[in-house]
Amino acid sequence: MVMCCSPAGYNDAETKSTLMFGMLANTIKNLVKVNEEITAYEWRRRYAREREKVGKSHNTVSHLKSELKRWRDSETVNQIDWSTENQYAAAIDDTRDSITTPSVPSTPMLDSVCTHTPRSYGLTNASAGYTSGRVTVGASVASRASVEAEELQLLYKQLDEKDDAINKQA
Repeated sequence: MVMCCSPAGYNDAETKSTLMFGMLANTIKNLVKVNEEITAYEWRRRYAREREKVGKSHNTVSHLKSELKRWRDSETVNQIDWSTENQYAAAIDDTRDSITTPSVPSTPMLDSVCTHTPRSYGLTNASAGYTSGRVTVGASVASRASVEAEELQLLYKQLDEKDDAINKQA
């Protein structure tokens, strides 16, 4: 990032505001997303998939709430009825997969221009594992890192293809 600031004393306020803006702009992380046009069938399919994931999450939350209520009421809960970390991890992974998995466009739009910078690939939590509340799920950090590396390669490939398309148009 390049910021133009004046060293002159009469321009202190503008220089300070420019530097503050630059500090804020450095914290912004953009993610590359392919523009796509999808059919009504694809929309219905995605909606059904998301509705199913929400249902699973809702069931998991209601089960955890009922178990917590029983514990708080000083009831003894059979060990068979306990929610395990693996069940919780499976529910979280189902919802996280929809966020991190890039969708392959059915009809990419070639007339739009990508305005994201190359340094905007945000893999900040590549090996950190997922945390939520008091339960930490660190399942298979190496496999998650490899999946995210594959996603990064896919994004780089898409960016290169987009650059080639823009260069052909120019």
